[in-house]
Amino acid sequence: MRKKITLFMIAVTVLCSVFALFSACTPNTDPDDGGGKDEDEVCEHVWERTGEVSGTCITYGRTDYRCTLCGETKSEYGTTYSAHNYANHVCTVCGKRQDGEKQWESGDNTVYLYVVTSSVTGDKTYNLLVAGSGKTADFTEGKQPWAEYLSQIIRVEVTEGVTGIGDNFAAGCNNLTDVSLASTLTEIGDYAFDGCTALNNVQIGDNLTTVGKGAFRNCSKITELLFPSSAYNIGYGALEGCSVLRTLSIAMPGTTGGDTDKSRFFGSLFGDGNGAQTVTAGGSAYSFNVPSSLATLEIKGDGIIGDYAFNSCTSLQKITVSGGVTEIGQEAFSKMTNLVSVTFTQNTLTSIGAYAFAWNGMLGSESTNPETGQIIYNTFIIPASVTFLGEGAFSSCAKLARAEFAGDEGLTELPVLAFGYCAMLKTVKLPLSLIRVGQEAFRNTGLTEIRLGPNVEVVGEDAFGSCTNLSTVYVDSENIYAGAADDSGLFNQAKSVYVLESVVPEGTEKEQGTSYIKKNFNYKGLDPNGYHLWER
Repeated sequence: MRKKITLFMIAVTVLCSVFALFSACTPNTDPDDGGGKDEDEVCEHVWERTGEVSGTCITYGRTDYRCTLCGETKSEYGTTYSAHNYANHVCTVCGKRQDGEKQWESGDNTVYLYVVTSSVTGDKTYNLLVAGSGKTADFTEGKQPWAEYLSQIIRVEVTEGVTGIGDNFAAGCNNLTDVSLASTLTEIGDYAFDGCTALNNVQIGDNLTTVGKGAFRNCSKITELLFPSSAYNIGYGALEGCSVLRTLSIAMPGTTGGDTDKSRFFGSLFGDGNGAQTVTAGGSAYSFNVPSSLATLEIKGDGIIGDYAFNSCTSLQKITVSGGVTEIGQEAFSKMTNLVSVTFTQNTLTSIGAYAFAWNGMLGSESTNPETGQIIYNTFIIPASVTFLGEGAFSSCAKLARAEFAGDEGLTELPVLAFGYCAMLKTVKLPLSLIRVGQEAFRNTGLTEIRLGPNVEVVGEDAFGSCTNLSTVYVDSENIYAGAADDSGLFNQAKSVYVLESVVPEGTEKEQGTSYIKKNFNYKGLDPNGYHLWER
């Protein structure tokens, strides 16, 4: 009997426990109270962590939980922010700029000094960084707020928003190697990087307009400088002492030439001295310190290249005109003894002045293909947009092998001495619009053949004088066929004369033409290409 009572008590205890658990964690389904828990029904939660969100410099971290019994959730938040996450000295979360080891206010900008390297002995190198807006103040050399660190600064960085750096900003940073300038920067002050003798890498944004005088003076390790086309105002001597500069890209060097304003000449960028550009213009002599290392130049921007701009700049070998240049002044590219090629990437040039490319001994010179051993005859291509060519424009280019007018319309007159005394000139492609060939236009050239287009009316005296290799002449002009003057030298050396069938009156091919052709050539008939052929 006692055993039965004990078993009964155990069963009652178990049932009570189950009922209590059901009452505490099971929602009430009694229709009388809407199916929810009664107010006195409380779950003794068993919490399990379900997730965690790390904090940042602007938000607290939190940990999320869920009750394993009833499914209720909760979150617990931290009470402190975490450290900033800096990348290139700017927090990637909130955008705050990291404090430097030192920092100075300058106008609406702050200049920061950041450690780049630090040795066990405490020696440090620094990045000098400018952030903010507007232009920094101007400074006196050696008196900048960061003057005591000049020899330890190895990088200068100007961030977006800054529009200008002042005079002498980094002058005297003799261990500076890298400069990075933001796209918002429009002005570099006078002597800003003067004396940065280790500088060899400069990155310049696309909106720079002004480079002060002496800005990169004595930067003796720079080999390449690429200024944007917007940098139309470059101060006198801005590149003085850039003694190993090899490649330069600049805007127009000036809009007009002149004999009184020496800043109009290309060499003025490099300051006065006995350099690679010596110019005599208007009775005055000028000499500039263009480095002998400078070989490649790109000219950007719109406008004109003034008289004498590159005259006697003996170091340059290759020039690319990528801007919208409309005019080249007289002798602008003359006497450049090492200039081999000039390329125009836009079809905007309309005028080439007198002797603009004259006396260039290497222009269009021959070279040898290293793989085949064949001689390559370089060609000077004159843009199709050119409508005016000045006297002697390409005269005395001793090694010019081929010249080609890219267009057939526009140019009507080939001036006096246009290609005179280009001894190696073998081939010229003339425009169809040409009406007049001036006196001595091809005198003493190496032409082997020439084609005169349908509109040519006049060939000047000695236009082809002393062209001893001119063996083949094509005549598409009725005027030249009917009355070619002997004194032009056109037919003097010719072995074959081809006259377009349409310009010869039918049935008179043996009778018409100049007396020179009649006396010195034999008619051979009509060739397959539609030309009447006379042979000497």
